[in-house]
Amino acid sequence: INENLPLTIRIRDKNQCLIKFNCSKLLKIKHLCEIACMLFNENGEFYQLFDGDSIIDDTLVIGEDIDTNSNEFEFEFLCTTNMKCQIEYKLQIIDLPCSLKTLTRDIFNSAFQKFQINDEQNSYGLYTMDDDSQIDLDNPLEDYDTLLVEENNSKIFRFKLK
Repeated sequence: INENLPLTIRIRDKNQCLIKFNCSKLLKIKHLCEIACMLFNENGEFYQLFDGDSIIDDTLVIGEDIDTNSNEFEFEFLCTTNMKCQIEYKLQIIDLPCSLKTLTRDIFNSAFQKFQINDEQNSYGLYTMDDDSQIDLDNPLEDYDTLLVEENNSKIFRFKLK
């Protein structure tokens, strides 16, 4: 491993979960972020790697452009959007990053996966929290902008899965 994959990479998410693996010196930050998205089961559109408080340029190559004297690197995997959907299902709540262009079907599918529901998707729907109206899954979130709430510098859509 030391000759073929000489670099040790540690990536920590917001929940302090840590993934650790070895890689080549020629790996681009963009690819490293894609790996983190797969391992943390997150949408790459809304995440980037950080070194301290700074976003790391995703065009950089780890072994060439970043501290070439080190063989160990640690990054933070953080969400870069302040907009999210809070989805409730059986007294559990998850937050999914989103944008106004995000399709409600993508939110529904992500929630289904995050809650690890094994039933058929067509027996479930996405509903508003306030009046229990069913959401059309073929629309972008911007069609529901009246449901958007601002809270602690975040913009939040609240739905339930049932």
